[in-house]
Amino acid sequence: MMLLIFLFLLQSDVFFSSLLFFFFFFQAEDGIRDAQESRGLGDVYKRQYQRRVREIQPLLTMSSSPSIVMLAALLALALCVSAEEPEMVPREVQNIPGPGPRLHLVEKFATDAEMDHIITQAFPDQKPQDQETETGIVTELNVSGDPVLVGVFDRMRSILPTLAPKLEESHSLDTFRVRRYLADGVGLAGGDYHPPHTDWFVPTKGDLSHVLIVTMILYLTSPEEGGTTYFKHAIGGKGHHIQPVRGDVAVWWSCHRNGTQDWLSDHSSEPLKKGIKWNAARFFYADVKLCAENVEESIMVPKATEFNVAMKSSEDVLFGTSFPEGVSVTERGTSTTKDIHGSRRYDEEAEEDLDDEDVKIQAKLERDELIQEALAEMAAAGIHSEL
Repeated sequence: MMLLIFLFLLQSDVFFSSLLFFFFFFQAEDGIRDAQESRGLGDVYKRQYQRRVREIQPLLTMSSSPSIVMLAALLALALCVSAEEPEMVPREVQNIPGPGPRLHLVEKFATDAEMDHIITQAFPDQKPQDQETETGIVTELNVSGDPVLVGVFDRMRSILPTLAPKLEESHSLDTFRVRRYLADGVGLAGGDYHPPHTDWFVPTKGDLSHVLIVTMILYLTSPEEGGTTYFKHAIGGKGHHIQPVRGDVAVWWSCHRNGTQDWLSDHSSEPLKKGIKWNAARFFYADVKLCAENVEESIMVPKATEFNVAMKSSEDVLFGTSFPEGVSVTERGTSTTKDIHGSRRYDEEAEEDLDDEDVKIQAKLERDELIQEALAEMAAAGIHSEL
C-alpha cells in the first residue's frame, strides 16, 4: 500500500514542485552558512556528506524526468537532515575505587571539534580571578544559544541525569568555567596551579535544596608534565592523580550519600611543569537528597570521538601561550588591567587605597570563621577531624 501511495505521489506535480522548493531552500540556506565562520561540530559533519551530495547533483541536470529528479532531491534532502545528527556510541563511566571521595572518569567524551569550539569561544573573555593569581586565566562561558556548547553540557548531564534537566528544556543561563594554566618558565614561577579546596558550596545559608554537590571537568588538552587533578584523601588515603587527557571527563562528588559535605573530596590542580592545560568545568547544584544517586554505567557519545587526533604537543593548542588584550603574566602570576572576575574591581586608585596588613588580617579572620563553621558541622554530623 505504501509503495502504491509513493508511486502515485511521484506523478503529482504539486508534490514534485513542493519537494523542489524545499530542496532548493535547504541548498540556499546551506550556501548562506558556508559564507559564515564555522559553527563547530555541525560544520564538521556537514563536510562528511558534501561529497555525496555532489555525486547526486548531476542527476538533477542530466535527467528530464520529474520522477528521477524528485528521487535525487529526496535523497539529497535526507543526507542534509541526517548529517546534522552525529552517530552515537556507548561509552563506559568508570568508577575509581574507594574508600574516599566518589570519583569517576569517562574517556573520549568529546570530539576535537567540540573542544576547539569551547576554547575559541572562551579565549577572548579570559581574565585572572585576581591580580597576580596562580590559577591562570578563566572565563564563565555562557552555554545557552550555542548548539555545540549545549550538546556537551547536556552530555555531561547524561552521566547523572537526575541532577538537572536538559539545558534545552530549562533555558537557564548556565555556564562552563573554562580555565587555562601555563607551565613553569612561561609565567608564574613553578607553574600555574590551584590550591587544595572542596567544591561544596551553599549559595543561601541553610538552604540545602540548592547546593554544589557534583563537579565535572572536561580536559581540553593533555599537558606533558604536572597539572594533574589530585585528590589527597582518595583510595583510602593513598591519594589519586587524575591525569588530564584531551577529551576525557573527570567527575567527583562533594558530598556523602547522606547529604553531608565530604571533606575528603578536597583536591588541587597540581603545578603545571610542561605544556598547556585547558579544562572546562560544569558545576551541578541540586538538593542534597540527590547525593544518594549513582552515576550511569554508560552514556552515549559521538562516534567521532574515536577519531580524535592526538596533539604532538599540548602547546599546539589554539592560541598557544598568547593572552587576550589587557592580560599579562610575570613570575608573580597573571594580572589584568580590566575588571577581574568576582565581586572586587581592580584599578590603580583602588590598589593605592588598600592596606595590605588590614587585608591579611581580614582574610585570616574570614578563614578562621569558615574553619570553625566547618568543624561545628562535622561535629554535628559525627565526623571526626584532625584539624
